[in-house]
Amino acid sequence: ESGPALLQSIRGVLRHDRDLVNKGERAFVSSVRAYREHRCEQVFKLAELDLAGLATGFGLLRLPFMRELLEAGAKAVKRQLVLPGFEPDDTDPRQVKFRDPAREKARVEREAREAEEARAGRDH
Repeated sequence: ESGPALLQSIRGVLRHDRDLVNKGERAFVSSVRAYREHRCEQVFKLAELDLAGLATGFGLLRLPFMRELLEAGAKAVKRQLVLPGFEPDDTDPRQVKFRDPAREKARVEREAREAEEARAGRDH
């Protein structure tokens, strides 16, 4: 497959599995931070790392909020990061469900509880 077709294929899988979305984001964040914190700074220069390309390679739907991306020129627009060279997916990652029904039920209940607590906090 060509690059764009492969990316769409990967994202097609991610659109239906929140666990994979979460793992991909964690792997991306870990990779960037490991690169930044590597002892051999002369070789591993974060400023020279193609973060948009790396995020695309991980198949991310959206960029996670992280200092390294902001320092690389990412801008926050409508509650998401925009970085030149990275094309976010139209899918809202918050709407992606877990394939495991028990995990999805727990997530929905937790989000409802958090929303209720936030409303209660605003009312006081």
